[in-house]
Amino acid sequence: MTGRLREHGPGDHGESSYGATPNERGGISISVSAQLDQLRQRIARGREGALSADAVVLLQDLETAEEELRVADEEVRAQHEQLARLLEDRRLLQWQHERILATLPVAVVTTDAHGRMLSLNAAFAALAGVGVEFALRKPVFSFVTTSDRSDLRRALSKLVAEGGSMHRLVMLTPRRNAELQVEAHVELSSASGGPRLTWVFLVPQPLAPGGSASSPHPALPRALVRLTTVAAPGKTTASAAREAVKICQEALGADVSVSLVLGQPLCPDVLAASTSTAQGLHGAQLTTGRGPTVDCVATGEPVVSDDLWTDSRWERLTQRLPAPGVRAVVAAPLRSGEQVLGALTVSGSTAASAVDVEVLASAVTAVLNELAVRSEVEEVTSAMERALGSRAVIDQAKGIVMADKRCGPEEAFQHLVSLSSLQHRKLREVAAELVRETGGHHDG
Repeated sequence: MTGRLREHGPGDHGESSYGATPNERGGISISVSAQLDQLRQRIARGREGALSADAVVLLQDLETAEEELRVADEEVRAQHEQLARLLEDRRLLQWQHERILATLPVAVVTTDAHGRMLSLNAAFAALAGVGVEFALRKPVFSFVTTSDRSDLRRALSKLVAEGGSMHRLVMLTPRRNAELQVEAHVELSSASGGPRLTWVFLVPQPLAPGGSASSPHPALPRALVRLTTVAAPGKTTASAAREAVKICQEALGADVSVSLVLGQPLCPDVLAASTSTAQGLHGAQLTTGRGPTVDCVATGEPVVSDDLWTDSRWERLTQRLPAPGVRAVVAAPLRSGEQVLGALTVSGSTAASAVDVEVLASAVTAVLNELAVRSEVEEVTSAMERALGSRAVIDQAKGIVMADKRCGPEEAFQHLVSLSSLQHRKLREVAAELVRETGGHHDG
């Protein structure tokens, strides 16, 4: 086909093989739609006169080309629409990611590939001694000591080039406080505007007054970032709870068991457990009506026990425990304002860090709140759609009454209201029945 088009050349009508004028050939691009129009014009002009055998073949080729271009045009349009939807989904997920991070009690910053801060939460602002608005768009390196900046920049460049994550000790220089050594953990993710990095800054916590500092679990920062993805579209609360438990289990290690209770522990709305040991601990609390998780939800405060077998608060509990390996327990409440949504409980032969469990509980609470917001939005949207549907059928019914009684819209509406009251039925049902009986096509 290409050879035949070139044989005939553009000389017949002063056009190119695709109908382009000399000016258009000089650099002005032609849309697919314009090409289709020009091909149709050529076909129409050719059919007006007597056609030679070669001309017939040429027209057939042009018709084929026209159809191919139309199909290609439709495919490109569909691909553009799909890309636009994917881009919007990415934007929503990024927005959700930052909303959840903003509620965490640990310092979190998101930056671009060059370390410029795109968002930060209140915990980082307090740690750095600055306001949130003041710090935005500034490089995160400006809050790090000069001696650490060069190494941190090189490490960041390597992370962006090779992917993965990094963690290292850095010295922060808060604006109003003394220098502070923290653990910086950085996770790389992609976004519509290029690479995004999530920085989690953890401050070692003292074990007790005068005691040595303890570092958070090394897998904690990655778990926090992963938890922000749990509240994805289509996730139910139960499936999100199971995924959250799995992430917490992986973060805290195989030496412990994790369970998540939503609602009242003795009659939970959702229960997710990482191991049979965690299930057994919850079962023992159900049987006795007491235990760390029960007390945690009741008081809204963390409950810690270094040894259940010697803890006088729950003497009957150990008689029901299926495994003697469960000794230490930490239960952290899932607090949303004044409301306690449930508890995250970690048990094992040795105690997990209460601080780590509380941080994870805060992240899980943020996930649950995000799911609740989405559910509420979906309910409102559904209600609006129903209301709009009702409005449409009521307007149809009003028109029928106006035509039948030769009255105005207010009188017609009052007539429908009176029918609804007399029949003890919803106004929408009365309107839908009237539309159906009059020959309307509303499904009701």
